[in-house]
Amino acid sequence: MALLSQATGIILLAIGFGFVIFWHELGHFLAAKFVGIKVDQFAVGFGQAIVAWRKGLGTRVGTTKPEYEQRITEWLKTNRQVTPKLDEKGKPQFDPADEIAATQALGLGETEYRLNWIPLGGYVKMIGQEDLDPNAQSSDPRSYNRKSIAARMLVVSAGVIMNIILAAIGFAVVFGFGFDAPPAVVGSVQQGSPAQKAGLEAGDRIAYLDGAYQHDFTMLAPNVALAGDDANVKLVVQKPDGRYVTLQATPQRPPTDGKGFLALGVEQPVDLIGIPDSEAAREVFAKSNMLRADARALKPGERIISVSGQPIQAPPTTEQILKQDKDAREKSFTIKRLNQRSFENAVQQSHGDPIKIVAVDASGKERAFEVSPLFGASFNGSATQIAGMSLRCSVQIVAPNSPATDKILPGDVIEEVTIVNKASPTVLVPTIERLKATLTTAGENGDKVNVKVMRDGKLISVDGLSTVSITKTQYGLKLGLDQDAASTVVGMIAPGSPAEKAGIPSGSTITAVNGKDVKNWFQIKETLCALPAGQTAQISVEGVEKPYTLPGLSESELASINSIRYDLPLKMQGMSMPRQTSNPIVAIQWGIGATRDLVIQTYISLRRLVDGSVPASGMMGPIGILSAGSGFADKGNVWLLWFLSMISANLAVVNFLPIPIVDGGLFLFLILEKIKGKPLSPRTQSIAQVVGLAMLGFVFLFATWQDISRMFWG
Repeated sequence: MALLSQATGIILLAIGFGFVIFWHELGHFLAAKFVGIKVDQFAVGFGQAIVAWRKGLGTRVGTTKPEYEQRITEWLKTNRQVTPKLDEKGKPQFDPADEIAATQALGLGETEYRLNWIPLGGYVKMIGQEDLDPNAQSSDPRSYNRKSIAARMLVVSAGVIMNIILAAIGFAVVFGFGFDAPPAVVGSVQQGSPAQKAGLEAGDRIAYLDGAYQHDFTMLAPNVALAGDDANVKLVVQKPDGRYVTLQATPQRPPTDGKGFLALGVEQPVDLIGIPDSEAAREVFAKSNMLRADARALKPGERIISVSGQPIQAPPTTEQILKQDKDAREKSFTIKRLNQRSFENAVQQSHGDPIKIVAVDASGKERAFEVSPLFGASFNGSATQIAGMSLRCSVQIVAPNSPATDKILPGDVIEEVTIVNKASPTVLVPTIERLKATLTTAGENGDKVNVKVMRDGKLISVDGLSTVSITKTQYGLKLGLDQDAASTVVGMIAPGSPAEKAGIPSGSTITAVNGKDVKNWFQIKETLCALPAGQTAQISVEGVEKPYTLPGLSESELASINSIRYDLPLKMQGMSMPRQTSNPIVAIQWGIGATRDLVIQTYISLRRLVDGSVPASGMMGPIGILSAGSGFADKGNVWLLWFLSMISANLAVVNFLPIPIVDGGLFLFLILEKIKGKPLSPRTQSIAQVVGLAMLGFVFLFATWQDISRMFWG
C-alpha cells in the first residue's frame, strides 16, 4: 500500500507539474495570437510527438505536419497553379499569402497542438523566433522578428505573468478548501539558541518578523533563514494571555554546520495527541526495536488530558472549528497555545523526575503512565556538559537499515567501542562526539568495530559491525544517539574545566554531591544549580574514599548549567490550524498575498545564494522536487495544490532572471534593442545564448548532485 500511495503521489505530481508548464506556455501562445504572430506548434513535453491535433485534421498519432503540408501543396497546385519550392530538407516553403488563403479555404488551423514523449516542459514554436538560434529570421509579416518591441515584450513576459496568475489562483483555491498548516507558534526553544536569548517561550505566537505577518510555520522558517548574517530581527510576539510584546533576536547558523541556514532555534508546536492511527504510524510502532519505550508511551490517537496533575483542555476538532465564527476559532487556537505552555512548563519544572501523564483514547478510556525526561537538544549541537563533565551516550533510535539492527536496541548504553585490527586503544564510556569520531575513523579506513553495551544491568558484546556512510565526511551505525542521564557515570572531561581541576576521572560513577546522594545527572544538575557562585562542592565517587573538591563555579558557569533544558521523547501529532475562508474575495486576497510573499522570498533566496549567506546545499533539482512533491501529494490534494502553486511562483522568478536562453534574458535583449535602436549582433546573441545554456546546465547538474547527495548521505 505504501508503494502504491507513493506511486500515486508521483503520478499526481507529474500531472500537476505538466499543467504548470502547460499554463506557462499557454501565456506565450495567447500573447503571440493576440499580437498576430503565427504559431507553428504548441507542445507539452519535448522530442517527437506522441499525439497531435490540428483544426481541420483532428487527432493523429505523431505529427500532423506532413499531412498539413500535403493538403496545402495540393490546393495551391489545383487552385493557383503554384508549386511550392522545397528547402534543403525537402520541406515545402509556402508564400505567407498563399498559405493563409489555403488554410482558410481548407478550414485548416495553422497551429499544431501536440503531446511529446519527454514530459519535462513544453514550448511554443513561433516563426521567426528560436530560443537556441537568435539568428532565426522570417520574411513573413506574421513572424516574431517582424513585430514591434512592445509586442515581443508582451509575448516574452506572458508566460511568467501566467505563472504568477496560476500561483495566486492555486493559493486562493487552497484557502477556499481550507489549508491545515502548523501555526507560527513556539513549541519549545533549544538550549543556547537565539530564541532562548531573546526570551521566546513555548506557546508564543510569532505574529510579525521585521514587519511581515507570519501566517504559519512553513513561511516563518525560510523568512528567518533569509534574514541575513548578523541581522537583528524584530519579533512581535503574542503571548497565550493575549498580550503583545516586542523582542529582538539575531538568527544564527548552528555551529555544527557553519554553512547551514540561519535559525532561531525553535521547534514546531504539537497538539499533545499521539501520531495519527495511519498505516505509516502502525508500521513505525510495530517496529519496537526502532524507538525507545518512552517514545512509544503515547499511543496513536490518544490525547493527553493531564501532565503532572495539571489538566490539559480539549480544543475543538478541525471540523468543529470550521463551523464556528472567527472569535470561536481564535479561542480554540488560544487553548492549544496554553496547552503547549502548560506542557512545556511541566517538563521544565520536573527537575528530571519522571512525569505523570494521563491520556484518553477515542472511546473515552483513560490511561495513566510516566515518561522520563531527557536533556534537551542544544542549538550548537554539542553534548550536555555539567562543570566540564560530559555524559556517556545511549541509543534512542535504531534505523531499520542499520548494521546494528536487532543487535543494539533503543535504551542500550554504549560502554565501549574498539576498532578491529587497529592499534588504537578501546574508547571507554564514549560521549556522543567521541563515538561519532571513532566510527568515522573506522569507516574511512574500511575497518569494523566491536561495541559493548549495557542492557538491563548486563554487559553485552556486539562484534564485527561495519560502519556506513552517514554524510560525505561522517560514518556511523545509523543510530539515533542520546545522553545517558539516567546514570551518574562520567564520560569525557573537558580540558581546563572545573571537573578537570578537581581531578575527577573519566568513567567514574558519582554517588553524592555535598553528602547528598544522587542517582542521575538530573539530580547532579539541580544540586549544583542550587549552590551560590564561588562555593566549592564535594563530589563523591564510587570506589574512592575521599571526595573530590569541585572548584566554585562562576555565575556564567552556573547560568550555563541552569540553561540546560529538559525534553520528553514522546511522538506526538504536530499542531495545525486551518486557514480557510468562505469569502472568495478574501481567498483571492490571501492568494495574491501568498504569491507576492513567495516571489519576494525567492528573489531574496537567490540573492543570498549569490552572496554566500544561504548554502548552495539547499538547492533542489528535479529529483528533489519529485521527492518533495510526492511527499506533499501523500498529505492530500490541498497540500499538493499548495506545493504546485509554490512551484509556479518560483518558476516565474527563475524564468524572468536576466539570463540568456530564459524569458528574462530575452526580455533584456529587447530592452537593449530599444536603447540602441537596433538588435544586438547575431554573434553577440549567439555567444550569450551559449553562456546562458552553459549556466543553466551547470545549475541543473549541481542541483541534481545535491539531490543525490541528500539521498545517499543525508
